[in-house]
Amino acid sequence: MNNSRSYPLVSIITPAYNQAEFLVATIQSVLSQSYPNIEYIVLDDGSTDHTQDILKKYDGKIRWESHENMGQAKTLNRGWEMSKGEVLSYLSSDDLLDEHAIRNLMEKYVGDSLIIFGAYRLIDQTGQKIKTKKTIFHGYKDMVHNFNCPIGPGAVFSRDLFLDSGGWNQNFRQIPDYDFWIRAGRHAKFIKIDEEIASFRVHTGSQTFASSTANKSDESIVCINQLFDKSEDLEIKFNKKMSLASAYVYSSCLHFRSGRYIESIERLIQSILYGGYYAFSLRNVTRFFGSFYSIFKYKYIEKNK
Repeated sequence: MNNSRSYPLVSIITPAYNQAEFLVATIQSVLSQSYPNIEYIVLDDGSTDHTQDILKKYDGKIRWESHENMGQAKTLNRGWEMSKGEVLSYLSSDDLLDEHAIRNLMEKYVGDSLIIFGAYRLIDQTGQKIKTKKTIFHGYKDMVHNFNCPIGPGAVFSRDLFLDSGGWNQNFRQIPDYDFWIRAGRHAKFIKIDEEIASFRVHTGSQTFASSTANKSDESIVCINQLFDKSEDLEIKFNKKMSLASAYVYSSCLHFRSGRYIESIERLIQSILYGGYYAFSLRNVTRFFGSFYSIFKYKYIEKNK
């Protein structure tokens, strides 16, 4: 590929774990990018399906390796450490990038302290569009206070920002992306472009709708507590009660989704105890009922069609 200085090298990492049925489309969406300077690495995270057979067919076109299962965060950190790009990105093994996705994002790349992302659509298991994801970005404070992660597939950021932020927290299996964005966001500016740049696949096997363990369901609470504990100036600028209220509601939704109804109710009560009336914010109420509706729709209605 063209290594012109006007096109900084972008390293895209795909962690692949038992998503062979979607992997070819994901790989092709990266190889078809119009941006001329991309390094693409796919890491098989201990898959037991025919992921390796697919990757072997792309020898010479992509860089790939297989290792024992160690989770998304650790796999992505490994991939970015292997890579050479000045700019980093990642794409889940069931998602897709539009042809001009990286080009459109990189048009806004003017420095190291930027996180650039775009709008995206939801697609079903067969690739049919469900709807456009209306991503309204209200800034970093909204991300912290409302446990809101507006950043979808394909976001780009600098290697320096990745290193300065300490990479992805390998202890998180459910929300390593959110944890990274809010840590990196303390030193960076977020830029959202209006164009749809990617497709996020919704299916019963995706982590978005899969059952979570009790520990994974409580990661939101751990994440927010760690953020405030490690950043002494944060409580001056942000409302910890509001953040904890949202984190507990998020945890409640995951416990409910996984059938732990008592734990779900307990987290709602804790949301009120720690967050007071912030537990009843419009965002939390919408999350609570919207989450349950989505779970019911995609886990039961779509599954039984």
